Amino acid sequence: MSKAVENFEQKAKRCAIALNFGGRPLDPPPLSGYGSVTVCKKGEKWPESNNKFMLPLAQIDLTQLPFSPPGFEGIAFITLFICEDVQTLSEEDINGSCWALRTYKSLDELIPLEIPETIDASRFEPRQMHFAEIENEYPNWEDAFTVYGKMPIEEEDFKNAPEIPEEVSENYHSNYGNSPNSKLAGWPTLIHSEIFWAPWNKHPANPKYMFQLQHEEVADWGGYGFLYFGKGTTLDTENEWFVSSQYD
Repeated sequence: MSKAVENFEQKAKRCAIALNFGGRPLDPPPLSGYGSVTVCKKGEKWPESNNKFMLPLAQIDLTQLPFSPPGFEGIAFITLFICEDVQTLSEEDINGSCWALRTYKSLDELIPLEIPETIDASRFEPRQMHFAEIENEYPNWEDAFTVYGKMPIEEEDFKNAPEIPEEVSENYHSNYGNSPNSKLAGWPTLIHSEIFWAPWNKHPANPKYMFQLQHEEVADWGGYGFLYFGKGTTLDTENEWFVSSQYD
């Protein structure tokens, strides 16, 4: 192995946690699950979008992960809701508008949350979420350049981006795998291009990719695609979440 290849792999390789789904029902204590949200904290209500209740997409118990991914420090539990017309989602939609991601510091603050009767539960078949560690994951080709640092601010300056060594670029897709499933951490699975707010740094919060959810038959929120969730990295946004999506 050449030094160029070794250098790339050392910089690019990340660990991830696969989110696998199977088994029901979701019984107390609150379990990680897809297509269901069963808990909240005192005072919280079921989120709404355009005067309609959002759909329950997922809840994740981070205390059960095989390892703690960077950026999730201080978070014990996540719940996630989406609006019915999620395919209209844009990067400008803030948390609480067409989607809602809630984080909790402790499981002790969680109380049962009852699903509203007006929600069409037939679109969802709740499944338990199981975790599996992915030891070696690499970026899709579109993100490979970011391994050497930040990308140029403008896409037209792409020619000034660092060059990928020929030994790496040759048969890249065969040599460097990326898990195209729901997962925490690792690298995002891209369908069309880079995520809007990463790596081009076009968002003032400069969000860092944190996890992705793939469309699953047990939670029908649209055609095949991914929802990507990122966390702000600036001083004023380090606890704020952002979203992007891509569809086939």
